[in-house]
Amino acid sequence: GLKGSVGLLRFASGQGLFHRMDKNDGRRKDIPIGYPAKSKGVTVIMLARPDCSKSPVRCFRLRDQDNKSMLQVRAYPNNEWKLVVRAGATTKEVKVGGRDSRQFSLVGVTWNIETNKALLSVRGEDGNKARAEGDSPKEDRGVLNELSIADFSKDASKPVVAEDTFAGDIVCLVVWPFAMDWNARSSQEMKFMKHYFNKP
Repeated sequence: GLKGSVGLLRFASGQGLFHRMDKNDGRRKDIPIGYPAKSKGVTVIMLARPDCSKSPVRCFRLRDQDNKSMLQVRAYPNNEWKLVVRAGATTKEVKVGGRDSRQFSLVGVTWNIETNKALLSVRGEDGNKARAEGDSPKEDRGVLNELSIADFSKDASKPVVAEDTFAGDIVCLVVWPFAMDWNARSSQEMKFMKHYFNKP
């Protein structure tokens, strides 16, 4: 379903990728939910083909380095996608079903701190899409300064649980440090669809 050949990152189970910008870094205003960010929130668009045929996998996770707040997306063998948003002790979930997780999918996520809403959108290479929106926690959120694709462990006696690993292909992952409204996010998603897919 993709146009021509594309470059991608191929992950095997047990491999991971991690990035952190310390919360005390002067550039924190450019970090999602950073201070003093212009808009409290985050938007993520990811084009990936997860290998979740045997168990759920985590496509990505954003969290603060003190682990007080987090958002993550997982893909499941039953073709379900789930966005989990946590702040403090409160966790909220948004689910999308019926989207074939074996094909390349464009996953869009928005967490709006001002409206306390979280949105998950999944568009497939077959030209179809699904979206769902739900409430997000109202507790205090930290700066989302850690991005990870799967967890990994060098200690064989402490393996990472399957649902926190990732296997599959990642074409792109883009993070904006503000919450896009529906029109802006849909417009961005369509740009990616037209660029990569035969049936946008």
